[in-house]
Amino acid sequence: MRWLEETEIDIIKTTLKFFLFEFNDWDTRERVQTTLNSMLSDLEVKEAIYAYYVKCDWRNNPPRIVDANLLITDVTIYNDAGNWQHHRFVLGAHGIDVITQKEET
Repeated sequence: MRWLEETEIDIIKTTLKFFLFEFNDWDTRERVQTTLNSMLSDLEVKEAIYAYYVKCDWRNNPPRIVDANLLITDVTIYNDAGNWQHHRFVLGAHGIDVITQKEET
């Protein structure tokens, strides 16, 4: 189980590397969301995950985040252990940081 969680994070981080140093505008956020939705949908079809939600829009990228040259993407995944995992990916000049929060059900 732990392996799958780390693999999911690594896959998402690898995908998000293509968006480093992009402008944080509507187009970039839409491309991030579309790309991650496509990738996670494939994992859902393969039953590696059971549900997911991707948020990369103005709600988690307000003007102060855009002005700081950051891009925030929130990904929530429901796994086979019945747990929700909330991952916040913060892209910036420093690379990609991941903050994870888990909820037991």
